[in-house]
This record gives sequence, structure tokens and C-alpha cells, in this order.
Amino acid sequence: MDYIKGLEIFLAQTYGLSLKAQVYHWNAVGSHFLEDHRFYEEQYDNLSEAVDGIAERLRMLGKTVPVTLKSLASANTLGDPLTDYDRRGLLSDLLKDHQALVKEVNALIKVADDKSDEVTVDFLIDRLAFHEKSVWMIGVTLN
Repeated sequence: MDYIKGLEIFLAQTYGLSLKAQVYHWNAVGSHFLEDHRFYEEQYDNLSEAVDGIAERLRMLGKTVPVTLKSLASANTLGDPLTDYDRRGLLSDLLKDHQALVKEVNALIKVADDKSDEVTVDFLIDRLAFHEKSVWMIGVTLN
């Protein structure tokens, strides 16, 4: 995996997941509305902050952050938000995405470690903790 390309893809995926969480926040309905509304808000707040952190890390590594809607869409393999706002479906969708990002972040950590970039490793470990906790929380909610 190319180090910088991996961070750029992670940026796009994090941005896409942030958008998903925000869409789900806006469209939460049902008997769990307050719980879901808050959860999705916590998700997109964390993910939006992470987008900024990833972009700033790329800049610190001397790279520009060439982001367009088209480039974000093509690099984001997580897919668009669902349009059927069934609670279980939305949570399952987020679970799938967090699981994918756990794998991606683990791979990026190995690459950053091989490059002896401890700052990126540290940043990515924090992101990994968020995604693993999200997998756990959503998984418990769905069981």
C-alpha cells in the first residue's frame, strides 16, 4: 500500500462515513429517536474532526490535500448513505463501514510504522480505538 495514497483514501472514507452519520442523524425516527439522534451526532462530530486531522497530517507530510466531490466519491469505497431509514439497517450499515475501517487503519498503521512515522502511528491508533469502540457499541445494540 502506498503510504500517502492510503491516507488519502482513509480521508475520503472518513469523510463519507461522516456524511452517512449526519444523514442518519437528520433522518432518525421511531421509538429510539433520541438515542439514535445523539449517537449519530456523536459519530459525525468525531468523524468530522478526524477528517481535519487526516488532512492536516497529509499537509505535515508535505502533501497537498486535493479534494473534490468527484475524488471523494471515487476514493470512498464505503458507499452512499442508505435511503431506507430503518433503524436496524442504518446501524448495520455503520457497523459494516466501521469494520472495514478497522482493517484499513490496521494496514495503515503497519505502513506508517515501516516508515518510522510515530506521529501518524499515534494518530491512527486513536482512530482505530474509535472504530473498534463503534464496532463494539453498534454490535451490542444490534444483538
